Amino acid sequence: MDTTPPETHLAELAYDLEQARLRTELTETSHGPVLKVRNPNAGSLSEQIHVRDGEFMWSWNQPVAPLADKALAVQRITRVLATIEG
Repeated sequence: MDTTPPETHLAELAYDLEQARLRTELTETSHGPVLKVRNPNAGSLSEQIHVRDGEFMWSWNQPVAPLADKALAVQRITRVLATIEG
């Protein structure tokens, strides 16, 4: 069982998302820590990620990826917040 605090998982994910050129902010809410992620090229593209039951979770409470697979989480979050170049 992973005993790493959710804040640590979210901070590590934030670092990886920043490397993918997204902007992040780790905040504390009444429900626990939340990672706010946004695409700086499209301010309306943003998401809030939290941790539950060994998973990174979307704001609508669906899993993004297991905590152990940050690369998959980065890939999925980046895809959802991507702009379409045309």
